[in-house]
Amino acid sequence: MTNSIREIRQADCILITGSNTAESHPVISYEVIRAVKRGANLILIDPRRVPLARHATHYLQAQPGTDIYVFLAMAHVILREGLADTEFLEQRVEGFEAFRASVTENTPEAAALVSGVPAEQIEAAARQRKRDSPADAAGGPGHECNRLHGWLTGLPSCCALRYSRSGRPVALMASTARH
Repeated sequence: MTNSIREIRQADCILITGSNTAESHPVISYEVIRAVKRGANLILIDPRRVPLARHATHYLQAQPGTDIYVFLAMAHVILREGLADTEFLEQRVEGFEAFRASVTENTPEAAALVSGVPAEQIEAAARQRKRDSPADAAGGPGHECNRLHGWLTGLPSCCALRYSRSGRPVALMASTARH
């Protein structure tokens, strides 16, 4: 992990994808539940109904192998609705305009057709991700197998630019893999 386990409890929004955290990392799961009880929002993207699903603010049950479409659709919503700090991104991210253009067709409706996650749920999760700060992102083993997929796990947070800008500790990418 790029941050301490204790810092999870300071997050206002936690995104977990492709991980049965309760089974593979019970201490981290405990801290996530503790954060949720404190008022944090949990966005969980997983085809399985893992134990943390009952604590999730947004549980997006994507079909196996389709969560990448959900991430791209979340980025689409964040950019479409002006929720990203585009001035900051344009100044500091090489290829940002090309990325922005590439997600225009990755609508929540298109992602819903592929992933099985209703478009309204994708939009709500993207808006939640932007509202909350700081935020942690955690990905499971599927995301470690593909560099692009792993990068996309953190994409909604990068688009919302919550990393290192809130003045509070934040994980750039936390992996809860190995189950």
